Amino acid sequence: MSDTTATTSLDLENDDATRRVGAALGELVAPGDVIGLIGDLGAGKTTLCKALIAALGVDEDDVTSPTFVLAREHEGRIPAVHVDCYRMQYAAELTLLDLPIGGSALALIEWADKVAEALPADHLSLELDHQDGGRKLTIRAGGPRSEELKRGLLTRLHSSQGA
Repeated sequence: MSDTTATTSLDLENDDATRRVGAALGELVAPGDVIGLIGDLGAGKTTLCKALIAALGVDEDDVTSPTFVLAREHEGRIPAVHVDCYRMQYAAELTLLDLPIGGSALALIEWADKVAEALPADHLSLELDHQDGGRKLTIRAGGPRSEELKRGLLTRLHSSQGA
């Protein structure tokens, strides 16, 4: 049995590297997957989400931060819901939105640390931190499906570096 609590860290030198992570994940995700993004303002959460949703076939210009509307739904290769929990004070607020989190759509949850109790245990956690002009990405898997996403992501990123 694999250790799904293990973390993996990557150095992302710029926005393009952050977009590559999002695009690679966009090729792997399926309905029901939940990805929680954590990081300070400007850490790259929305940049990564935009690239991921664009990889699903949605025009990247149509993907904006849902900070003030809380959630935006996108129809691409698979349906996706992009949620920003920055303004939420309680995890229960996420549940009240009645979104297909863990159901019929991919769920991308920015500020996931604010609503952690409302997320399924098996979700992929992506934590972005500012670091030396770039970013540090820490990846955590909470179960078998998120571990599969994590391994697939690392494989894709590794193979793209060798190309």
